[in-house]
Amino acid sequence: MTLLNDYLKDLAELVNRDCGTTNVAGVTSAAEIMKRHFESIGWEAELVDLGPTAGKYFLCKNKPGSTECDVLFNAHLDTVFPDGTAAARPFSIDGDIP
Repeated sequence: MTLLNDYLKDLAELVNRDCGTTNVAGVTSAAEIMKRHFESIGWEAELVDLGPTAGKYFLCKNKPGSTECDVLFNAHLDTVFPDGTAAARPFSIDGDIP
């Protein structure tokens, strides 16, 4: 499998889940997916609980124990779409991919 195919498979896993802002389980599952991906490349990752209405986010470090960071990512794990959207509009590719 090519790197692009691997990426598209990983992307589909995220896209094909409902994780709207109020869907705590969905947001947490997105965090769990990202945690797994970063751990697979050797980063230290942990889930951080933001309370019963927000779900969890993940924190990862490529240099555990370091007091400095060399890369900072910031991203939303939630979407604006209502539950059911992932099933109604699953990940798809329109056209050819080189």
